[in-house]
Amino acid sequence: MPSLCRRRRGRGFGALQGGRVGGSDLVHGPLATPGTRRHCADDLCAVLGRGGEERRSRHGDLCEPGNASDGTRGARHLGDRAGRRVDDRDRVEYRHGEGYFRVVGDEPVAGQPAVSSALPAAELVAALRASGVRRVTGVPCGHLAGPWTLFDRAGDLIPAASEGAALALAAGWELGGEHAAILCQNSGFGNLVNPLTSLVLPYRIPVLVVMTLRGWPDPSGDEPQHAVMGSSTEALLTELGIAHAVLRPNGLGAALAEAARAHADNDPFFLLIPRGSIGPYLGASPAAGPIAAADLTRAKVVSELLDQLTGQLLVTTTGYLSRQAHHERDRPETLYMQGSMGHAAAIGLGLATARPHQSVVVLDGDGAFLMHLGTGSTVAAAGADNLVHIVVDNGCYESTGCQRSTSSGLDWSALGTGLGYRTVLECATEESLAGTLESALKSSGPVLCVLRVVPTPGDVHPRATAEIGLDVIAERFRSAVGRTLRS
Repeated sequence: MPSLCRRRRGRGFGALQGGRVGGSDLVHGPLATPGTRRHCADDLCAVLGRGGEERRSRHGDLCEPGNASDGTRGARHLGDRAGRRVDDRDRVEYRHGEGYFRVVGDEPVAGQPAVSSALPAAELVAALRASGVRRVTGVPCGHLAGPWTLFDRAGDLIPAASEGAALALAAGWELGGEHAAILCQNSGFGNLVNPLTSLVLPYRIPVLVVMTLRGWPDPSGDEPQHAVMGSSTEALLTELGIAHAVLRPNGLGAALAEAARAHADNDPFFLLIPRGSIGPYLGASPAAGPIAAADLTRAKVVSELLDQLTGQLLVTTTGYLSRQAHHERDRPETLYMQGSMGHAAAIGLGLATARPHQSVVVLDGDGAFLMHLGTGSTVAAAGADNLVHIVVDNGCYESTGCQRSTSSGLDWSALGTGLGYRTVLECATEESLAGTLESALKSSGPVLCVLRVVPTPGDVHPRATAEIGLDVIAERFRSAVGRTLRS
């Protein structure tokens, strides 16, 4: 995979109109804040230069900007000609603090003193700010937990329900004159595609997307649900004609300079972040506020639910709820979801309507349900009386670092009634948990049952796929619902 990829001729929306969206193939331009044309290259270089010596290369690709006295300012600012891939003829050396390593091509050379390649979260945030970013949105990823928390603590972040909504929000900020960035992971790239291809590209709205690479470079080194997207992300971006860069050690300046050129060309830009490239931030994420009595937890909810099930089909959403369900009691009637965030209710509705004489329970999370909230209206409109939709609301995205969701101010009873669920129940205490679940399982559906719990990020169990393959989970579930696999 090349470190930097520019938009190719003949790709993207502009090519369909007989021209390119992004103008010329190589555009040199200063980093600037939209609406002010304020040059930010010096700010960015100052941020990236802290604690390290000058970057240098044989061909001067990553030179620090000159100064006014020698006439070089603006001629070769940070990242000038960064679109050319480093090849075997190039030697790019970096120093940072006490560590030292050399890059030949794309990877560190063996034999150099060891150095951590993780960029401190605060440095990424400072560099994004120096490049002009003023607003941030997205869907949390554990590998961007540090930057997410820092932006949120500063009041510059609005959590989005989905990646597509995040892109549309960022497009609105850009149209309003504020430079915006999105934080997400490539598992949510599919949610981005519609507004990317029908809004950002044809309307020529430049948005910076900082996206982690799950399932890359070796899909077998990550969770199985990331394998397909991990091996396809760059190919999809290239096919769409989207300029993008993979973050390499000490390559942030060049990548953001490239992003600035794309922005000046009214093009989106994707900064792709390999796993482990960004260091953690140890400060706490902003809390959504107390949402439940301290005695009701995820573990107690799942344990009580499994105790009350008598053969019902169960669909558990991605994240800690699936892990907890498998840990408490593995059963073939349970479909453990990994990935497909926000789609548990739709799967449950499909099961309930395909098997009207079997009871179906969906165990969902607040962030997952809100990601595709419209499915709730579909569930209610379908009127499946054998479907119980349980939402465990902990007010955060627990498995990615407890980043706050937007559920804390939500009136679940009003929402469920408004969507059209036949029965809506709520519970926030252990004392009423058993009775609430019993009522939900006995009521005519569709039922929405919301259980407010406190986050317990320290109570983490292995994924079901540590013992069972995804295909095996699906196969034995088919058997449980009485279906045979057709070849």
